[in-house]
Amino acid sequence: MIILYDTEELEFKTLGIGVLRDAIKVSVTEELNGLFELTMEYPIDGHLFNELKFTRIICCKSSPYSKPQPFRIYSISTPINRTVTINAAHISYDLSGFIVDPFSATNLDETIAGLKNKVYGDCPFEYVHTVNESGNVNVSEPKSVRSVLGEHVSKAYQPDFTFDGLTVIMEDKRGGDTGVDVVYGKNLIDINQEENNTNVYTGVYPYWIDEEDNITVLEERVIKTPGTWNYTKIYPLDLSNEFKNKPTQEEMKAFTETYIEVYSLGIPEISLSISVLQLNGTNYEREMLTGKINLGDTITVQFPDAKVNAKARCIKTVYDPTQDRYETLELGDAVRTLADSIISSSQDIDNKINAAKESTKEYVDDAVLNATKPKEGSVLLYPHDKPEALLTMDSTNISAAQTIWKFDKDGLSRSSDGYNGTYVKFYQNGKTALNDDTVDSLDVASGTIESLDVTTIIKKIGTVTMNGTYNLEQVVEVMGEGVTDSTGKCRINLPNDIKAVIDSYHVFITKYGEGDMWVSSKTTTDFTVKSSNPDVGFGYLIKAKIK
Repeated sequence: MIILYDTEELEFKTLGIGVLRDAIKVSVTEELNGLFELTMEYPIDGHLFNELKFTRIICCKSSPYSKPQPFRIYSISTPINRTVTINAAHISYDLSGFIVDPFSATNLDETIAGLKNKVYGDCPFEYVHTVNESGNVNVSEPKSVRSVLGEHVSKAYQPDFTFDGLTVIMEDKRGGDTGVDVVYGKNLIDINQEENNTNVYTGVYPYWIDEEDNITVLEERVIKTPGTWNYTKIYPLDLSNEFKNKPTQEEMKAFTETYIEVYSLGIPEISLSISVLQLNGTNYEREMLTGKINLGDTITVQFPDAKVNAKARCIKTVYDPTQDRYETLELGDAVRTLADSIISSSQDIDNKINAAKESTKEYVDDAVLNATKPKEGSVLLYPHDKPEALLTMDSTNISAAQTIWKFDKDGLSRSSDGYNGTYVKFYQNGKTALNDDTVDSLDVASGTIESLDVTTIIKKIGTVTMNGTYNLEQVVEVMGEGVTDSTGKCRINLPNDIKAVIDSYHVFITKYGEGDMWVSSKTTTDFTVKSSNPDVGFGYLIKAKIK
């Protein structure tokens, strides 16, 4: 069950605002000492769509046998195909908002005491650990709790972290050896793993060189590594610094065999992503999908063709709470720390929150580049030293340009006779600036647009303001506002001039009050809006195709 809670909720014992039963797709991604967040696709006509707001909390399971975990909403996309994408970070990311004063500690118990006693504000989080490592922590300046965990606790005690609701758990090693074997072969193949397999050394060639450059080698030259591979890749091992005097054949062989065992030569590094589709129909499908493998657990990966086995940890899970099963499991070496996670995760979240800002920045960066190295039809900031406008031109030379679009503090305008020519305004002070002269200046050859009564572009009908925008793609947009009556109903009549030229149209509603609102009926001359409560204001956008 996926439940939505208000921002201040901490108990998560009720059904909160409601159950998100209309969710289309939900996935929870957790990395070992790394990312922990939820992604959800939700329809704009879902019964709780209007309740999905920034900082509210979505609660659901994160693995087949975990208890429900809270995730705070930090991003809501614009609708695409009547569906929005919600991103929410685990509530443990709230620790980035709690600041601790400087303190010092010599073990983890003292560090936890410092986190509790030196924190500013009422921090609801608890800390549990099974780590016996000693180590000094010196927080020399005010920092967030999450930064202290990543920058100091992670380095001093090297724990694996588990974030369970409002509890931070620190262990020497998260998970255990499951006893589950994954057989790598016909139906389980991964590109990254294939690359790792081809990098395995099939043998070691040891040698020793004395001060006079005399070389000593084994009689058999090469000692084979474990496994049977269909290629040859020999590792040259220089023993000159390992033996002061010339080693015997037995000494060289013994050292090389130990070297192979210690450094696992002949055994592939594991970098394997396992999807549900890959597991379908296999003997270990049930073990994977019923939770016998959890984040941090150790799994044996068998390579039957090579006759060799390798150990790997589950370092990433993607879980579908609607189906109560994993979508993918990633196996590999756990080299990531919480410090790495804090840097990359905050960057990931910032990237999603600022997606629109980033795209705008890229656009402006391109404009700045064009200002110094303009191209044909360039976009540039002008003047170069203290830019006041963004220009697009039909020439690389502003003096030679004839058609210029200019966007500045006064709005959007266009000149057809150079930079110092006459500009026709299209958008000014947040409103369209179309009039008869504007339409004449468009030089539109289409008889359809020329035949329109342009006075309908900005027209007042009763208490509803209609603003229309005609473009070269023969589409008209009409915006307006209305209020439902005491029965929760409001009928909007289409302007006569627009009814005469449109083929079909769509209506988009923005509600200004509480309750539900919808378009109950639509004809070629009008449409009716209904609301569950009376006297509710709303805005609407009509998009119509011209005949």
